[in-house]
Amino acid sequence: MQRLARTAVAVERFRNRNGRLPEALIELVPTYLEEVPNDYYGDSPVRYRRLSVGYVVYSVGEDLADDGGEQNSDIFYPDIVFRVAR
Repeated sequence: MQRLARTAVAVERFRNRNGRLPEALIELVPTYLEEVPNDYYGDSPVRYRRLSVGYVVYSVGEDLADDGGEQNSDIFYPDIVFRVAR
């Protein structure tokens, strides 16, 4: 969860400076992050998705299935999510 929280802090720093959310996490490199952190599971970077209100930074979770940052109780291994509604 620490990687997700650090990434969300970088997104907030970007938003404070630019007055908008980044389109993609790569916009945070190198000013706010040295690199986009890897997901806890697999070799890909953590995911980011803008929402109608805020955004979500997430890991695909143990099942390695990208559920779009949803934490649906019907999913056996849901994504690991850090959601910011602002």
